Amino acid sequence: GGDTPRDGHDETSEGGDQEGGTGLISLWQMHNTYIFAQIKGGMVIIDQHAAHERVLYEQALENMKNSSGASQQLLFPITLDLAMPQFNLVKEHNELFNRLGFSLKLFGGQTVVIDAVPSLSRQGSGDTLFQQVLDELTDLQASDFNPEERIAAAFSSRAGITRGVSLSQQEMNALINDLFATEMPYASPGGRPVIVRVPVE
Repeated sequence: GGDTPRDGHDETSEGGDQEGGTGLISLWQMHNTYIFAQIKGGMVIIDQHAAHERVLYEQALENMKNSSGASQQLLFPITLDLAMPQFNLVKEHNELFNRLGFSLKLFGGQTVVIDAVPSLSRQGSGDTLFQQVLDELTDLQASDFNPEERIAAAFSSRAGITRGVSLSQQEMNALINDLFATEMPYASPGGRPVIVRVPVE
């Protein structure tokens, strides 16, 4: 659409070798939370956490649908001793977790061992990610999501770029390109606004 930052780049691309002619657009990050981009007739402000939630949510749903979730192996497996409600959640949705890219082993005494996490998740989040996803999933129990949507929403909320994370120009460009490739770039899975458009006026 006309509001994508890509259009803002097209409008100014005659200026020559912006960002070395790589097709990147000029972006600005404020308080390691919001990304500003110029578009035709104004600018957009993008919530980086909500944006990455939307991207990961749709990718997670696609992976669970196609059983295609790639994994990143953990150097040291993580052992979690869960309360019974969370252990039952893992048992109930074990196949979906594996489709997403988690590699899980269930043992007696409510113990879960995680050998791998989805490659979609940010590097370095593996040690606590699965517990965080379970905590989020517990909060989503009473929601209107179906099982796949609940797991995708819980995962995307905890596995992605959060507020306070500094992003390079390349990372910001990649995030925005991924965002505008989603089916619904303007709202997070939970309905929070991702993008605010501010006209020049």
